[in-house]
Amino acid sequence: MQYISVASGSSGNCHFLQEKNTKILIDAGLSGKSIIDLLARHDIELNGINAVFITHEHTDHIKGAGIISRKFDIPIYSTQGTWESMMHKIGNIKEHNIKIIKNMDDVFIGDLKISSTPINHDAADPVAYKITDGKKALSIVTDLGIVTKQLMNFIKECEVIILEANHDINMLDAGPYTYELKRRVKSNFGHLSNDSAGECAASLIKEKAYKIMLAHLSRQNNIPILAYQSVLSILSEHGIKVGCDVELSVLEQFTTSEKVTV
Repeated sequence: MQYISVASGSSGNCHFLQEKNTKILIDAGLSGKSIIDLLARHDIELNGINAVFITHEHTDHIKGAGIISRKFDIPIYSTQGTWESMMHKIGNIKEHNIKIIKNMDDVFIGDLKISSTPINHDAADPVAYKITDGKKALSIVTDLGIVTKQLMNFIKECEVIILEANHDINMLDAGPYTYELKRRVKSNFGHLSNDSAGECAASLIKEKAYKIMLAHLSRQNNIPILAYQSVLSILSEHGIKVGCDVELSVLEQFTTSEKVTV
């Protein structure tokens, strides 16, 4: 299975996965043109995408979903709550491309199985996704305030985790956000901090994970080197050696990742 982070951050999120002839996107939070152009860097054309799975209805996850569905006749999968909250934002979608799933469904698309589970975020019915080709599994776990036991049980068998490290607490506290927005980000329905990501990563590495990619960094309240060093420090406290026990990297907003083999 192949993975590419098309973009990851507070300004837009999109993830590409492929197994043999099956190609899917998780989220489409950039303009349609940007998604087309960024995937073209890897010689990937959108007319070969089998499905788009949406985690939740916030703009940085759905911005291009409508246009690429209409232009390339691509089905959009989401929970009922997410669909009802985003349908007026993405424009008209052909009926046969509206695919409603439950938040604990398994969906089979070609050579891939895509499973979902509820997460804590201030959205209508948000989910995290786990994708497997029957051999290895990858989870995309962003936009959540806390890691629940249910979520941990869902992702602990995954070898590769795309894990939110949204903000540094000190940068957030000292930054320009209003008090209410800071409280929202820190809440159980907000976003994971670097420290929370580090503790979660440590637990996952003790299970099965051997590759952690930090994702959805805030432009205002985080920087890649700080996210990396914060998580590295926590892993070291747990006796976990980066480069030996786990591969650790940071996905960035304006840099499309290299293709990763899961």
